[in-house]
Amino acid sequence: MTLRARVNYRRLNQEYTSYVLKQQKRNLTIPVVKMAEAEVKIGGGATAQNPQSAIRNPQSEWKRWNDYGIGLLEQAQYGPAAAAFRRASELSPDDPNLLVNAAIAEMRTERFAHHERPQWQKAAELIDRALQIPQSANSPPHSILRARYFRALIWRAEDKRLEAAAELRQIAAEYPRDREVQRQLAHTLYTLGQLVESRTAFETILKLDPTDAGAYQFLIPLYLSAGMKAESERAQTKYLLWRDDPRADGIAARFFAAHPEWADERIGAHIHELRSSRRPILTDQHATPDK
Repeated sequence: MTLRARVNYRRLNQEYTSYVLKQQKRNLTIPVVKMAEAEVKIGGGATAQNPQSAIRNPQSEWKRWNDYGIGLLEQAQYGPAAAAFRRASELSPDDPNLLVNAAIAEMRTERFAHHERPQWQKAAELIDRALQIPQSANSPPHSILRARYFRALIWRAEDKRLEAAAELRQIAAEYPRDREVQRQLAHTLYTLGQLVESRTAFETILKLDPTDAGAYQFLIPLYLSAGMKAESERAQTKYLLWRDDPRADGIAARFFAAHPEWADERIGAHIHELRSSRRPILTDQHATPDK
């Protein structure tokens, strides 16, 4: 027996999109992008596994600290997140991913740092430590490439753009379907003035996801500088189609001003309590921002 698993991505729900655009007598087909796929074969004389042996052991302490750090990171509590990831690394010192997670938390704090950029330096030190960990069962090859990816971002921030570009090229060759690697490579090449290679990287992103507005935005001037006027105009049309609507914040502000009981939904992490305001379901014209 062959089992296949596939993760598909679609920017918006097709049924909802068609419903919204029907009033404007428009139609838009949302492309489906295959993000990942795996296959495994079972049977063929293999002995059946004891169901009890398939039950996972309770999560170890380092795992709980790592999950706690992820939760803090999602709530923009970068300092406590970095501390949680460091604690997880102390409990599982042969896993480089935990040090990389701590480095990510430090990098997120960088926007609040002073001119000496101490968080950036801390992130660089954590990445160096992660890369020094010998490869083991807890550090498969992709863990090392993950650390190298963030090291490349640090190099670029330190104006070591040539080194960053070389590193990102190697990682992109290993993971050609990773959009973020392609995006960072494209941006780095763009800052180096290597426009042809940058354009190729942005085009690779669109092969993976034809709804990526950021790639179209950069391709507009790249095509124009190469004398490709028709391609530039097409990229601009696609950018305007797939970008986030700049009016959305204003529309949302009017809606939440009219319905303050829904206001906390604008907060990424919040709590629903029994004392929370009642929230009637709004439909049709009652759901418009001016009602």
